[in-house]
Amino acid sequence: MKILLRRKIFFILFFGFVSTSLFCLLAAYLYIINEFKQPGPLEQPKTFVITPGIGTEEIAENLSSSGVISNAYIFTYGVWINGVSGQLKAGEYKFDKGISAHDVMLKIEGGDVVRRNITFTEGITSDAVIKHIILNKALVGDVFEVPEEGSLLPETYSFQFGDSRQSIIDRMKIAMNNTLKELWKDRKENLPYKKPADAVIMASIIEMETGRENERPIISAVFLNRLRLNMLLQSDPTVIYSITGGKVKLGRKLTKNDLATESPFNTYRTKGLPPLPISNPGRQSIFAALNPAITDALYFVADGKGGHRFARTLQEHNKNVKIWRQLEKNN
Repeated sequence: MKILLRRKIFFILFFGFVSTSLFCLLAAYLYIINEFKQPGPLEQPKTFVITPGIGTEEIAENLSSSGVISNAYIFTYGVWINGVSGQLKAGEYKFDKGISAHDVMLKIEGGDVVRRNITFTEGITSDAVIKHIILNKALVGDVFEVPEEGSLLPETYSFQFGDSRQSIIDRMKIAMNNTLKELWKDRKENLPYKKPADAVIMASIIEMETGRENERPIISAVFLNRLRLNMLLQSDPTVIYSITGGKVKLGRKLTKNDLATESPFNTYRTKGLPPLPISNPGRQSIFAALNPAITDALYFVADGKGGHRFARTLQEHNKNVKIWRQLEKNN
């Protein structure tokens, strides 16, 4: 009888304990779920970086100390309850004002990282590309070597925090190769290029001669006309490149001695195209090199308004040069 009574008391206490425990667990679960979805403490948007290789608890502590979430334990258990422990991704994230811990978790679990942009202007040299990339602190690592001039396509590239510097270079090379292949297929007939690389050399000169889109096909035609007639191209930017190598700005006007410099890049002394590009040309200049305008012009000079005056004869050109020099004198 006593044994039965003891068993009865034991089972009552046991089930009471289990019931209480379950009730406490359910209450804790509901509390965590509720708190997990409550607005967070952020008073203004904030970016936050999760470094690779850290676990949920450390991420939670960092988020809490940065003021993104209110409670590290709530976040840790909330992530566990949602079954995404170990699935939080490294990267840079932007969290909006008052974001809940639940939405923080969704962003990180989904890899919704901040996308950054890096822009390279048309006509930038490879040396300048490297300097621009090195100065970007959101990128990491070294660049293996300075790429060959003309092998990179200057435009805007999207990346995320922690991407390698070399990856930007690699993407620029791929973009240039793809662009050149695409435009080369639809080029005009009877162009004096032996290979696609020649078009890039021409495009690099066009790029440095004018920033006006409407002038690029005309300048392309001028240089192609001169090539066909075996005339010197006489392009000032090629002389500048022969002096600087694309590493610095010349910072002064060209002199007669500069024009007499012995260099394969000096088109006042050497006929034909330079051996390599003098810059990294953009898509529009490559298109112009492959699709020149129809004109008999052989000369051009600045017009003082950001553009150029074109001429078919040396006599016309000399008149235009005289106008330009008068404008320079007046300014």
